[in-house]
Amino acid sequence: MKRKVLVFRLSSLGDVILSTAFLDELAPDVEVTWVVKAAFADVLHGHPKVKKIIPLQGKVSLPAWIHLLLLLKQEKFEFVADLHCTLRTFVARVISPFWLPREARVRGLQKERLRSFAFFFLKRLCPKKLRPRPLRVRAAEVALRLGLTRGGRFVKALPNLPQWGSVYQASGLQRNKIAIMPSSRWPGKEWSVDSWVDLCQRLKAPIVVVGATQDASSVAVLARLKKLGIEVESKLSVGPSLASAVGGLQESKVLVTVDTGLSHLAEAIDIPVVVLFGPTHEDTGFGPRKRESLSVGADLWCRPCSKDGTACFRIADERYLCMKTITPIQVQRAIKAVLK
Repeated sequence: MKRKVLVFRLSSLGDVILSTAFLDELAPDVEVTWVVKAAFADVLHGHPKVKKIIPLQGKVSLPAWIHLLLLLKQEKFEFVADLHCTLRTFVARVISPFWLPREARVRGLQKERLRSFAFFFLKRLCPKKLRPRPLRVRAAEVALRLGLTRGGRFVKALPNLPQWGSVYQASGLQRNKIAIMPSSRWPGKEWSVDSWVDLCQRLKAPIVVVGATQDASSVAVLARLKKLGIEVESKLSVGPSLASAVGGLQESKVLVTVDTGLSHLAEAIDIPVVVLFGPTHEDTGFGPRKRESLSVGADLWCRPCSKDGTACFRIADERYLCMKTITPIQVQRAIKAVLK
């Protein structure tokens, strides 16, 4: 008999990818159903350890959420892993007697808000042991606490997307390009278009731009590079599909990016990254995990200030100084170190 597990991790791209560490070393008798927003369902499609995906369209009202839970009652899940810990998933846990069997076990992710607050407040003075643990580790920990891992042991907590990696292995592609992702939904995390163009002019490799067509910075960098006659290819997707981005990454030997979910996607398909951290920091729980990967950040006393840069206190030209201080030469050196 299969042990039926329901996983809640609705968003966002990077968090869903990191949360796949929950699947890392599940016992063979575990059957996973995953609830996720439709925009991020591509991360899980075809994953050999996910039997069923329940995609949610747009914003789900609280009544619609409760209705979904009641529909899931017939599935008789024995385990529930709340890897999101939002208001909706909290409601699911509170009303669990109405939609779960009495013997069902429910465990939630450790959010570690106090650790994050301490790091944002104390900054570099915050001891490493008090900083937030990687999200991937906390996700894998839930599987251990539910007793779902092989032999009941702690797993390596490695986010892995084998369905995408197998595509690369079968394609026979040569990784000879450098992928870049210039855009972020948060202005404080973005590097200037001029800096990206300067970096690409220094690199002696074809460039591929990954992301989406609505990413203004990516589109601007792509246009400038083409105008300058630099060899560049667009792998910007039109919708939420990851196919274009994965296609670009599979041809690349490294991804250079700001702090976005695509850095975790690259590492999950075994591609090293160079990540530019400005107001954020690799020790907030979302840093690169591959040995070859590197992070680049400014040596400013005010880092990190928040998870998205909105807490930056600087004004006028010094706004987001942490990103402006990073130079193309610094990033070029990091790329060379990764590719050694």
